[in-house]
Amino acid sequence: MKKLLPYSTVFFLVFCLCSCGKGIVEQGESESGNQATDEAYQKAQEIYRLTGCKVINAQTINTLNEVFIDSKGYKYLYGARNAGINKVFWFSKYDLKGDLIWENNTHPENENYSWAYLPKELSNGNIVVGCVVGEDDSPTSMAKTMFPTILSQDDGSAIFIKVLDRYLYSYINVYDNCFICGIDKEEIDLNPNATLWFSQISNNGNIIQSKREMELPYGNTIWKDETNFVSANNAIITKGNTADITKTWKFYPQLPYYNSYSSHLSFEEDNIIASYDLTTVDGVVKYTYKILYNTGRVIESNNPNDEDKFDYLDFGKEYLAPDNMTVTMNSIDIINNNQGTTYYKIDYTLKNNTKSDIIPEGSFEAYYNLFTKGDFQTGFFNDLFPGESRMRTYTFKTLSNAPFMFIQYKHEWNGSESEILKTSLKWKADSNE
Repeated sequence: MKKLLPYSTVFFLVFCLCSCGKGIVEQGESESGNQATDEAYQKAQEIYRLTGCKVINAQTINTLNEVFIDSKGYKYLYGARNAGINKVFWFSKYDLKGDLIWENNTHPENENYSWAYLPKELSNGNIVVGCVVGEDDSPTSMAKTMFPTILSQDDGSAIFIKVLDRYLYSYINVYDNCFICGIDKEEIDLNPNATLWFSQISNNGNIIQSKREMELPYGNTIWKDETNFVSANNAIITKGNTADITKTWKFYPQLPYYNSYSSHLSFEEDNIIASYDLTTVDGVVKYTYKILYNTGRVIESNNPNDEDKFDYLDFGKEYLAPDNMTVTMNSIDIINNNQGTTYYKIDYTLKNNTKSDIIPEGSFEAYYNLFTKGDFQTGFFNDLFPGESRMRTYTFKTLSNAPFMFIQYKHEWNGSESEILKTSLKWKADSNE
């Protein structure tokens, strides 16, 4: 976000505040004849009018950002104060009456110009805020680094977390036991100090993961451990891993039309229980899925839209695919190693029976259920000219407690997965009959 970059980008500058009449203190009490004292009083009055907070030492406030309010209604003012020749990180908490509870006015060692930016409340009530360090004190100073900083809700004591020497982020996603700092492409384009980097940090300040790529949870999320999670919204349920973006599966629930919805996730041993409460014209309808955590295979579902409506094909017969390739699934041999792994060996024949078309070989894919892909064929694929044919074998593998439902001939390399699935050739994986 653009406002992270220059030091001067704020909700309002206290130096520009004007007098607004009565507020915390009666006007007559400020008539000291001291210009500095009167200016401080006027700043405090204006801040109180705008925020309802009674600041102290208003004359030292250099920068004031917009008010942050936590889940209990407490208000926080933040930005920077003058400290001699330095501009120092400033964050303060106020009670429901606007009285000061605590104030933190420190910054990391060996830094001269810092300010508070982008506060978020953690699940334990503490506050995480960015301590931004500027290159200098100029109004257009670019941020050179940023410390995710955890402030205690009780006394404002700070934990400054150093991720990298040059580290910037523009957003924070907060979860039950951790938060993730990320950066937008806009920020990277605007600030030469910014680079693509993500950091997952526990609520007590420990860095769990710090890397260039990270699978980010979304919507309703539950955590299996520090790095493994399951997220859900109205369109998709996903297993992700912040440490390894390849350890994932996706399931697409086929929900009917609704006016509003809520989702809930929970663990049941090695299963995920995902439920949706849908508000429809007929009232509230609840759909529940029991999903194997490791594979994404649906074990149980009460959603009639998820019923298997495919017409599966016979083995040993020729079928014409949408790409005009003639495909024969000769057999599917299922082998269990009795140690937790099951292998599906397919034997198939491809023929180009056209007179004038060159047809690229398609590939096969194994599905756990109607909407969840489990494994896909890899290797080198060639074009078949008119009259040519090719016999191949390939072996898929899966966990024995997560068998495949069907095998699909994917006739198109690009395009919509759901659209391909509607017209593809499919064979039941658990039978050669």
